[in-house]
Amino acid sequence: MKVLTIIAEGFEEIEAVSVVDLLRRADIETITAGIKKLLITGSHGISIQTDSIFEHDSSLSYEALVIPGGLKAVNVLASSDAVLKTIRKFNSENKLICAVCAAPLVLDTAGILEGKTFTCHPSVKEKIKSGNFIKSRVVTHGNIITSQGPGTIFDFALSIIENIKDAKTAGIVSSGALIS
Repeated sequence: MKVLTIIAEGFEEIEAVSVVDLLRRADIETITAGIKKLLITGSHGISIQTDSIFEHDSSLSYEALVIPGGLKAVNVLASSDAVLKTIRKFNSENKLICAVCAAPLVLDTAGILEGKTFTCHPSVKEKIKSGNFIKSRVVTHGNIITSQGPGTIFDFALSIIENIKDAKTAGIVSSGALIS
């Protein structure tokens, strides 16, 4: 399975890098795609070189999507027709969509949270107009996995690994990284 992580200016560094790192430790092919450029600077001034530039058409070859938070990045993603179109297409094909921190706002903008249970950073929960918020570290509802923020990132990444592979692989990655 191939996973695409979409990264925009102002992204939350720990949410992007930690998830990509743990997925790769689980031998899950994970590619980063920057919005409009390869070198993207996060919300805390850390820049990363992405593997590619995001394009809707090429994104459709992936089986899972990861969207890190960072309010500035989330606003960029939520205003991108190509990103919203990709999210809707993934959802219609029941592909895995994973969003953390403020990123469920992008899912709401794409219109895919209706009737779904989700979690997000408490600071943005009132901005999300559809779905059913619950306060939990990670929430999985069908093909959508959401999480609260930087402090829940290991739980989030391990949930993705378990969903894509299995609990045994998630346990091996967790143990090897001294997460639990």
